[in-house]
Amino acid sequence: MKKIIQLCMLFVALAFCFSCERDQLSISGDQSPMGEVGTTVGTSDSEEFGLQNVQGEVVSLRDGVSSITLTARVTNPIIRTVLSNIPGTIVTGDIVTITGIEFKSTLKGISCISPFAEGIIVEYSAKVGDKYQMKGTNKKREVVSRSSTDDYSYIFWNIKVIEVVEPTGKFGIKETRYWANHKFGLVGIQFTLDDGTVIDLPVMTSSDNW
Repeated sequence: MKKIIQLCMLFVALAFCFSCERDQLSISGDQSPMGEVGTTVGTSDSEEFGLQNVQGEVVSLRDGVSSITLTARVTNPIIRTVLSNIPGTIVTGDIVTITGIEFKSTLKGISCISPFAEGIIVEYSAKVGDKYQMKGTNKKREVVSRSSTDDYSYIFWNIKVIEVVEPTGKFGIKETRYWANHKFGLVGIQFTLDDGTVIDLPVMTSSDNW
C-alpha cells in the first residue's frame, strides 16, 4: 500500500512538472484580431531613449503567422546600434526600419517566430513558474508574476497582467521582460541592454481580443 501511494505521488509530481515546462514552440488557439493584417502597434515617444514615431503594422498573415514592419526615428546612437544588429533592419540616418518580425497571436496567447528565439512568449492562462522553451537554446522564458488585482497602469485603465522574463542574450540585449493581458495582448516591454541600460516601453495595439 505504501508503495502504491508513493507511485501515485510520483505521477502527480511528474504531471505538475510537465504542466509547468512548455516544450512546444507555438501557441495554440483561434486567431486573435491583433494578428490580422492592418493592425497597428506603437509606443509613446521617449526623449530619454531617443525614440520617436515608433509605428508598426501587420503586413501579412499566413497560416496563423503574422509579419510586422516597424519604423522609428532613433536619435540615440547606442540604441540605433543595438537595433542594427537585428536581422531585417535597415538604418538610414536616424530612421530605422525592421521587417520580418514574425509572431502568432491567438485568443490563448502569443508566440514568437523571429527574429528573437522562437517559442511561446505568454499563455493567458499561465501560472507563476511556468516556463517556455526558446528554440535553439537551453534557455526558457519564465512567468514571474501574475496580477490578482488591477495593478498595472495602461492608457486610461488599470489592468491585470502576466509578467514574463526572457534571457535574450543576443543583439546587445541581455534580458527582455514582457507584460501581457488577455484582452489587450502585449501591453509593455522592457529591454535590459548589455551595458546595463534599461528601456521601458508601453505597447499599444489598434485592436484587441474583445
